[in-house]
Amino acid sequence: MKTPPHARRLCHGGLLAALLLLAAPSARAGERFVLDPAATTVRFTLAATLHTVEGSLVASQGAIAFDRASGEASGRIVLDARSATTELAARDENMHSQVLLSERHPEIVFFVTGLDVEPTSESAGSLRLRGEVELLGRRHPLEIPGEVVLEDGRVRVQSEFTIPYVAWGLRDVGNFLLRVAPEVQVVLEAHGVLEPTSD
Repeated sequence: MKTPPHARRLCHGGLLAALLLLAAPSARAGERFVLDPAATTVRFTLAATLHTVEGSLVASQGAIAFDRASGEASGRIVLDARSATTELAARDENMHSQVLLSERHPEIVFFVTGLDVEPTSESAGSLRLRGEVELLGRRHPLEIPGEVVLEDGRVRVQSEFTIPYVAWGLRDVGNFLLRVAPEVQVVLEAHGVLEPTSD
């Protein structure tokens, strides 16, 4: 089977070969990326009148595998919607009951369908994850850009992206006194490992 051009570019150097496993492991290759939730942080920022709201969520699980030949990906990253906090109880209660509806929809899931990786050094590269986010039972297409680094056998991914939550059908809690941005900015720092899978 002919190796894709992007895979050939990643084959230079020992650590780049490891980066290739992140970029395109298949079940046949016996590798996948497994998220370390305890070491992963998800922060969000929402602009509002007179102040900016900052908060965080907890990642509960994640694993992603890739097909070498087609470049397609499968896997998901799951966030615990109930863990979302801005460290202000009244505001958090409104966020959960009016916006996230987290009792009925306790998970926010990113279903991965593809990944592009370009090396920038022997131990680092830029990436773009493609897939869909499921919020309140509806799926929305999303591409997540980022930077990946290999350190002592572990993988670290840093990313910043925007979620247009109002356009996706979530409630705009602004009023004539308080204006809230229709988009939320997300900063993700994901840590994990490459591990073998059974054929």
